[in-house]
Amino acid sequence: MPHKLACLAAACAALFTVATHAAPLAADGQWNAFDVDDFSAIDHGLKWIDLDGNALHFTFTIPTTSVLRVVDAGAYSGDRFELFNGAKSLGVTSPGAAGGVIDPLTDFDAAFADHAHFSYAEIVLTPGNYDLSGELSVSALDEFGAPLNATVGAVSLVAVPAPASSLLFATAGGLLGFVARRRRNV
Repeated sequence: MPHKLACLAAACAALFTVATHAAPLAADGQWNAFDVDDFSAIDHGLKWIDLDGNALHFTFTIPTTSVLRVVDAGAYSGDRFELFNGAKSLGVTSPGAAGGVIDPLTDFDAAFADHAHFSYAEIVLTPGNYDLSGELSVSALDEFGAPLNATVGAVSLVAVPAPASSLLFATAGGLLGFVARRRRNV
């Protein structure tokens, strides 16, 4: 009997296991798209998903301070995302203008620049390992006031020059200028 219960428990666990897709994220400033759609998601939830409906998360290691950018670019304004590193919340994107149909954007730079309509976030990340995921925390509403629970968004990672490097370049430039001036005066 215990063997049958163990088999039944394993079968139930397999039914409720959601496939996940880990995608790398490079600090190159390129946008990496994700979807949210409770109808298409394998678990019918509001987590970021790939085109197959699998939960999507981004894995990366950064050696220097970087800025994570997130934007909602769905056709309806009013969506917000909560961002996670593993189980720890990194914060929530800004509120976009609630309601209203906006032209759907696949130009994530344009959506990121349009703070009046699209939810966004810029989060400074320190060096380390990250397992970034997100979920829709507030959904845009349809014309009847019901949540759409579907949108498209993107993440981007941009490396920030180390202050020590900038200081080193400025100091070196200053020294070169000083030496050049001194040679002219001698």
